[in-house]
Amino acid sequence: MSNTTKYCLIYAILSQETSERLNMGVLAFGDGKVFYRYSERKLEALKQILPKESFDFYCGVLSSLETKSISSSSIDYLNRYSNNLFAVSEVKTVDMPFSAETQQWLYHNYVDVVA
Repeated sequence: MSNTTKYCLIYAILSQETSERLNMGVLAFGDGKVFYRYSERKLEALKQILPKESFDFYCGVLSSLETKSISSSSIDYLNRYSNNLFAVSEVKTVDMPFSAETQQWLYHNYVDVVA
């Protein structure tokens, strides 16, 4: 078991002009496994902000992340073809083993404190 976990954050881009964004989810990688979780609560708020077409596109992206195997090349692809609606951060490393506790810690610290 590795003592580090790699992760990246998923952002909804609210405004290109002002660089406003909302942390929507987290992807974590470790020991050959992937953890993915996004905030349903923030998704509901996003529905009130974005036009329907943009919201539907964003929901499609979030759904596809649940069903695809995620790699650094797929993260790069998502960033390139995001229609300026979302972004994925650079992959970072945290000195914590890949575990349920680390996954919860990442989600609660970077995405949403409400479970």
